[in-house]
Amino acid sequence: MHRMLKRQLKKAYPKGAPDNIEFEQFVKLIDQAYFSMSEELSITERSLDLSCEELKQRNDTLSGILDALPDMSMWLDQEGVIRDIRVGEFNPPLVSKEDEHSSISSLHFFKNSIPLQHFLIDYKQIGSKSGELELSCDSFTYHVEAKLTSVSKQRWLLVIRDISLRRKLIEMQTERMDQIKRTQKQLQGLINAAPTGILITDESKKLVMVNEFICQKLSLTTDELLGRNPLTFIAKKYRLEYLSEIQKHISYDDTILDSRMDLTMTLPSNETIMVEMAFSTLIFEKKKLVITAITDITERKRLETQLRILASTDPLTGAYNRRCFNELSQKSMSSTERQEQEFTILLIDLDFFKSINDKFGHAAGDDVLIETVKAINTCIRESDILGRYGGEEFVVALPNSDNKKAREVANRIRLCIENMVVKTQGHDIKLTASIGLATSSGGHQLEKQINQADTYLYYAKDNGRNQVVDHTIYHANSKLCR
Repeated sequence: MHRMLKRQLKKAYPKGAPDNIEFEQFVKLIDQAYFSMSEELSITERSLDLSCEELKQRNDTLSGILDALPDMSMWLDQEGVIRDIRVGEFNPPLVSKEDEHSSISSLHFFKNSIPLQHFLIDYKQIGSKSGELELSCDSFTYHVEAKLTSVSKQRWLLVIRDISLRRKLIEMQTERMDQIKRTQKQLQGLINAAPTGILITDESKKLVMVNEFICQKLSLTTDELLGRNPLTFIAKKYRLEYLSEIQKHISYDDTILDSRMDLTMTLPSNETIMVEMAFSTLIFEKKKLVITAITDITERKRLETQLRILASTDPLTGAYNRRCFNELSQKSMSSTERQEQEFTILLIDLDFFKSINDKFGHAAGDDVLIETVKAINTCIRESDILGRYGGEEFVVALPNSDNKKAREVANRIRLCIENMVVKTQGHDIKLTASIGLATSSGGHQLEKQINQADTYLYYAKDNGRNQVVDHTIYHANSKLCR
């Protein structure tokens, strides 16, 4: 029987408990209830012991974590009394571990830091908040982040983190960004002042800077250009050459390259312009950039073409001049010899041209020469070479033409001139031409071949004019004369 039940029965029945079956059963039930209650109490006690041990371990763990953090943390009650404090890792220290810390108001740095005092005003009503503050202690200023958290109705946790280094890094980064912006602004000012278009690309070949000149040329804004690959503005036939040039500048290490190339750009309007691109490299903010200076050379190219034409053609008729004819014919003759083909020279002279000048004037004579060149051009191939050799004398080079084919061409020219009527100065002028033909099968010099044709030409003029004379006719008639 449970001891507590025994004591209660002695108090209730000093002379002894009733002796009957019903009472014994009743006492047995109560005794079982006492035992059950005793077991439950034992279980509860063990549970409480375990909970207290677990709570202690968690509290020790939390204390260890707080001790390991560089932040200062303190537990405050409603009166501002510091129930627990961890001094953190401030340099120099805000407080010492050995100091007495009775209340927040007794701390030296609290007294000297008005922002912290304002931060903690009415903290019991505010409960939780955070903010960045400046703390002053022994002539040293700390930049901190303060967080106040309500843990219970009577306890608050104040955590103070030193963010001086972070603030310094932010300030340095801001200063660096300002410096970069100033440098970029100066660079932008320099390229905007340039009288040529400027494109600056990074190593991914994307535009990172452009100037106002090229924006106007392309009729695009800066925002529309930045981030684009300038390859889209390069004519297709020049793109591989352009990419190769850009890649060469990107790939070379520790070398400042300068190079130039002429190419065609295609504007957004589909208009094309000839430009000269000058490439150079620049190291900016430890990044390699490629600077492309663009000069519109459309007018220069037009003038160069005109100069080439003026330098290579007869200004009156448009036929090649003597010097250019000789250069082109010599190249063509060399090529024909390599192909083991024949090469023919036609020397053409207008009959009685002096009488045309004398009778109708030099202006009419000029018109005759111009129309003669037009007529000859209708009778020859694109690969043939027509030159004015002097006065009323013209020369035609026929590459890859044997004597038979050349005679056909020469007679076609002769008949075309014979059937031509030049209307000029109110007159209809008819004329004829004599032609000397010399064919070479290789190993002959151009000058020698022209001299041969000249010999045959003058034979034609001395023997009736308006005819084609080659070596066959010349030698056959020479034998008859003998």
